[in-house]
Amino acid sequence: MTLTIAAFWPPPPHETTVARYREIADAGIDLVLTGNYLNDTVIIGHALSCADEAGLEVLVASDPRVEVLMRDLDPGEEQTRALIGRVIDDYRGHRSFRGISLMDEPLPDRFERLATGVSVVRSLGRLAYVNLFPSHATGPYDAYVGDFVSTVRPALLSFDRYPFLSSGEDAGYFADLATIRDHAARAGVPAWMYVQTLAYDGHRAPTAAEIAWQVNTALAYGYTGVQYFTYWTPDPSRGEGF
Repeated sequence: MTLTIAAFWPPPPHETTVARYREIADAGIDLVLTGNYLNDTVIIGHALSCADEAGLEVLVASDPRVEVLMRDLDPGEEQTRALIGRVIDDYRGHRSFRGISLMDEPLPDRFERLATGVSVVRSLGRLAYVNLFPSHATGPYDAYVGDFVSTVRPALLSFDRYPFLSSGEDAGYFADLATIRDHAARAGVPAWMYVQTLAYDGHRAPTAAEIAWQVNTALAYGYTGVQYFTYWTPDPSRGEGF
């Protein structure tokens, strides 16, 4: 089993340094998902250079060209291939560049679009990543995940659901872990999940033991990707109670 330990919400641009990225690597993390105002090719390229030096891998999750293409446009496979090819060409010179996050929490009406994007990224030799909604945002969850798998044919299944609520614990947490795990096993792809590390709207801050509990529970369910949300605490001005 190959275990991926990832972190989402990295340091912001003014803290994107080799020293900071070495701190990430020293924490045992091997993959960074971009975000936190790393929103153009210049700062993303700088983050990749820092990751090169620190021995980390990076999933580019904040390139606005990809976000607009996947969420708002439907140009067809030929133009999609050309547009994504330009994005990959901008970053492929970095040994840390592992792939692209095409969308976070897609609705079913984007599955066909994502299927094209995943196929294009895969054909260009990079990982195509999509993170799914939890069940409280989708309706029947087995159908949502199953339709995603059959339509998109992803390289892995990832989802986020955060169990430590301000009012108690999330009763649907284990069911979602099982649903994603079962669909990943049937498709023969890895299952990845997110670990809650902080408080935000409707959620309390977990203890160190509760963070470890989330990781150990995921491993017991057969997950091979653990993604910490968040690494760097978001600026409170972003909203959502961070």
